[in-house]
Amino acid sequence: MNTPTLNSVFLKEISMLYSNQTIDGEKSKNKYADKSIVAFVDILGFSSMIQSDPKGIKYIPIIERAIANALTMANITRQIDVGLDYRIFSDNICFWFPLKFHPLALACMLSVLAEFQLGLLLENLFCRGGVAIGYHYASEHTIYGPALVEAVSLEKTAKHPCIAIANEIIEDANLITLSLQTHQYHKIDFDGPWFVNYLGKIFFIQKEASLRILEEHRMIIKSKIVEFADTNNVLLKYKWIANYHNDLIGMISFKDECTFI
Repeated sequence: MNTPTLNSVFLKEISMLYSNQTIDGEKSKNKYADKSIVAFVDILGFSSMIQSDPKGIKYIPIIERAIANALTMANITRQIDVGLDYRIFSDNICFWFPLKFHPLALACMLSVLAEFQLGLLLENLFCRGGVAIGYHYASEHTIYGPALVEAVSLEKTAKHPCIAIANEIIEDANLITLSLQTHQYHKIDFDGPWFVNYLGKIFFIQKEASLRILEEHRMIIKSKIVEFADTNNVLLKYKWIANYHNDLIGMISFKDECTFI
């Protein structure tokens, strides 16, 4: 009996995107690509971690804990029940949410990404990514489609440690009106992208909790600015985050109780 190769399974699954065929006599759960909100996130600095520890033994527990804590904060397991799913591969994570499952798919996705990014940062890990809208196909073995390609492209072109949001999403008045809550996305550069506002929860949670998050965020960014004071290309990334931090403080009602970076 011949065992199907991964490549043969992949080709069968892709062929089902536009056909009614089955795989080994069984119908696919995702026969067609669905229009979805798709995000691609890359954990920054992973390559240098591996270079300093070729077997990956030192950093594996750190990465696993950061991802587990971030997913817990985002309550992602519960959201899967209404359509949100994800794949983790190396230092990359792909999230997607088919629009047909919930009218608030975009709001849900941005909330998850905000919690995920904040969770990573509080583990002293930074990320960059992109969020796009379009067709996306997913199965046990495959994630594929133009929305993922665009999300990856947004991540590659982003200059700063942020999860950039495609202009098509921001410019879709119906999608924005229906899906987005205040402070889910932000922009600090005139010519820069809109991005996921991972500190946006400070506008909704209790003041004491907000102050704790802001202070921990400030201390982490301040330490990075000191650490990379002589490495200008890296320093600029952390100074950008400091500007983001300070910009949000300027918007909250209790800014006099906060410390700027």
